[in-house]
Parts: sequence; C-alpha cells; structure tokens
Amino acid sequence: NDTTTYEYLCGGYKYSGICQRRVMSASKLEDFVLGQIKNLINNPTAKERLIFDRNTTITDNLNSDYNRAQKALVAIPRKKQRQQEAYEAGLITLEEYGLAIKRLREEESKYHEVTASYENLIQRADEKKQELDKFLSDIEDFDTLWDNANLQERKHFLRSILKEVRAGNGKIEIDFRF
Repeated sequence: NDTTTYEYLCGGYKYSGICQRRVMSASKLEDFVLGQIKNLINNPTAKERLIFDRNTTITDNLNSDYNRAQKALVAIPRKKQRQQEAYEAGLITLEEYGLAIKRLREEESKYHEVTASYENLIQRADEKKQELDKFLSDIEDFDTLWDNANLQERKHFLRSILKEVRAGNGKIEIDFRF
C-alpha cells in the first residue's frame, strides 16, 4: 500500500500534550474550509461589507482627522500674529507674549507630527485598499485561482483571510480576519 494519507493533529496535543490525540482527515477539513471561502466570496453582502468596512470607514475617519489637524496647523500663524498685535498694542506683557509664542510653537510642532503621522496612515490605508481591490479581482474566479496556485501561494492566501480554524467533536468553526 503506497497511498499517502494526510491528517491534521490537534495543536494542543502536538505542542503541549494538553488534549488527546485527535486526528481529522486533511481532505475533509480543507474541503470544508474552501467551501466556506467560496460561499463568502459568492455572497454579495459579505463582499460589500468587506469592501465598505475595510476601506471607506477607515479612510474617511483618517481623512477627517487629518483635515482637522491640518486646519489647526493653518490657524497657528494667524494666532501668532494676533499675539504680536496684542503685545504691540500694550494688551499683554512681554512675558505673556513670550509664553504665548512658546506655546504656539509647541502646538505647531505637535500638529506637524500629527499631520505627518496621518499622512503615513492614509498612505498605508490606500495601499491596503489597493491590495484588497486586487484580492477581490483575483478571487472572481476562485476555482481557477486556487487550482493554479502553488503551495506557498495557497498558504499565503489562507493566512491572509483566516484568523483561526477550530475542529473537534465533529464540528469545524472558522474565524475570518474580517
């Protein structure tokens, strides 16, 4: 008999011996997982949620926060000018003027850091959106994609969308990353 049978062993047993040696057929588990992925891919509501939740909401929030920080940064030169005018008009002392300018410079520095950080986050969100768009276009014909993928590509794909697969007592549960 030269047939090779692939099976999954309980991770708890394999790494720490905390459970019994339970084995599940690899083909049964893989067929179930692939079936669930196909159902998800072909479900328009799930696709829409994946696209909308991951892209629009995150990017909108980042853009909104960036715009607020940018607006605060733009207002600082005018605030400095008003402090100078108040000092020149004799409304505040030199000491008060110095403290106000120091505070405004610190605020300006902070907003420069914040806007740079938001620019970076927005860029990363845009990159993720492009990855997701590519992913969605790639999975339109999932069967062809899966059949043509090598082992490393299959592993990468599964790890990018699956958080955890739990199997036991005749049940299989899948947690997706989205």
